[in-house]
Amino acid sequence: MICYNLKTTKILLTESYRAKLGTFELSRSGTVNQVIGTFSYMDPQYIRGELTVKSDVYTFGVILLEIISPRGPQMWNQDILNPVIFDNHPDELQRFGIVAWALEKLKAGHASEILDDRLADHLDEEFLGGWLSLASWCTSYEVDDRPRIEEVGERLWEIWKDHRNRTGEPYEYERSWEEFVEVEGIPRARGVDSRDKSSGHAEFPAEGKVTKHQYSPDVSSPQLQMTEYYASPIGSDITLSPPLSPR
Repeated sequence: MICYNLKTTKILLTESYRAKLGTFELSRSGTVNQVIGTFSYMDPQYIRGELTVKSDVYTFGVILLEIISPRGPQMWNQDILNPVIFDNHPDELQRFGIVAWALEKLKAGHASEILDDRLADHLDEEFLGGWLSLASWCTSYEVDDRPRIEEVGERLWEIWKDHRNRTGEPYEYERSWEEFVEVEGIPRARGVDSRDKSSGHAEFPAEGKVTKHQYSPDVSSPQLQMTEYYASPIGSDITLSPPLSPR
């Protein structure tokens, strides 16, 4: 099942900053005859008529960029939305979105320009590098180049924990991603095959070493180079951001 047409306006935060989906649509992977949703969040492959579990991953990458940047996903004017352009060259509109803008900044070595000024005093370069590299990985053009949502969840957890360790910001508990999933109750949905039919990826292993992706081959910034980490058998229904305090 795919929660397509995800966007920030559908994400609500609780008092403890837990992310919840206010509304969503469900679909199954496969070829689609009609593309529905908000264009600026859409997977390029979905625009071509192919919906996969990685389509949600792409959308989540767009949301990651939107969270830390001063821009929304839509950065084009009405002239660009000419029906002739949209009908004949829909992929061309992708280059006006936040993904193309962020990638251009990364290639030029100006990653800090992606960050909203209001966050500049609260996030260090290492956090920014980890966040942007994850967003870049999620928004890879090719479906097979994107992570599974399980990998996204674990990587977000690592970024959050590393940041708090570096800044010395106190928190009341320390646990692994696996423990967080078990305690917070984020089970794998019953009857849902986590295999990505589009890429043939097997279900996430119980434990195994996964090489982190070189998120963008054109990005040479050192902080965007990832090494290795251990995967964990977590569910596909994840909390979008780690809680600041336990329930």
